[in-house]
Amino acid sequence: MPLAVLEAGELLFEATLGPASQAFLGQHRVFGTPTLPATGYVEMALAAGTRLLGTTALELTDLAILNAMTFPKDAERKVQCAVRRDGEGRAAVRIFSRMGEGSEGAWSLHATGTLAVLGDDASATEAHDLDSVLKDLQTPLPVEDYYQRARNAGVDFGPEFQGITELRREGEQVLARIERPAGLGSGGGYLAHPALMDACLQVVGGAYPDMDGTELYVPVHIERLHVLGSIEDGVWSHAVVRPVDEAGKRLRADVRIFGRDGALRAWVRGLELQRTSQEALRAALSTSLDEWLYERRWEPLALEGLVRRRWCPRAARA
Repeated sequence: MPLAVLEAGELLFEATLGPASQAFLGQHRVFGTPTLPATGYVEMALAAGTRLLGTTALELTDLAILNAMTFPKDAERKVQCAVRRDGEGRAAVRIFSRMGEGSEGAWSLHATGTLAVLGDDASATEAHDLDSVLKDLQTPLPVEDYYQRARNAGVDFGPEFQGITELRREGEQVLARIERPAGLGSGGGYLAHPALMDACLQVVGGAYPDMDGTELYVPVHIERLHVLGSIEDGVWSHAVVRPVDEAGKRLRADVRIFGRDGALRAWVRGLELQRTSQEALRAALSTSLDEWLYERRWEPLALEGLVRRRWCPRAARA
């Protein structure tokens, strides 16, 4: 099996991804092309870290999204997630892909990040009071208008990604009620289903500045992320969104996800989004990812820890 370039001590997980085998992937489209949401990289990194470090209590930091993973004409891609220990209770992760079976194209590096085992006081690092958030944010935003704006910008969230059922905003703060879409398959095997987590992060779009329809924001980096509990049973997602620069070319968001009982289920600090033109993004997505940015030659390496999974490694002790 041809592999991406691996470092000593790395554990490799492999999956074949595409709308044919993971139907929800076909419902996240950018300019009509199925595109892996940023939360797909989050799920793969956390799941691989769980297998290597032996716990689901993980912090994901410094997740850099280097280029998009697309599925032109609903084609499948071979995806490999490489994870290696990087000190006590820590690991480094890299995510690659190339076109599916029979392809001899180069591997593209899509994302890198770092994982660490959480301490017992992980949730204490984030202040959380759902009651005060519900009280302070009262101005409603039409949910259908939100999704129409996204479509106008070139991002089409299909039914399985339309988890927002209520939306409120006050200034730089946005609050969304998230419910599991009726058509979304079972969340079994996921630490945080990519479609549900994506809906939780969609709340950030409620604070986007008015644009003329020729530009859109794309996620490029996550500073820190914790998943502390399930997001399967209906949650509230609260975001504080601020511009990084005066022109608003970059935004930074902090997101807290609460259960119905007010308990903190997950939080994201430092979600960074870059504003780009539709023309530039369309050109990038229409270019074969195997030829995007640079050309590499990979040497196949034997890897004792190669593990194949349909989507990503399931949560289990290595």
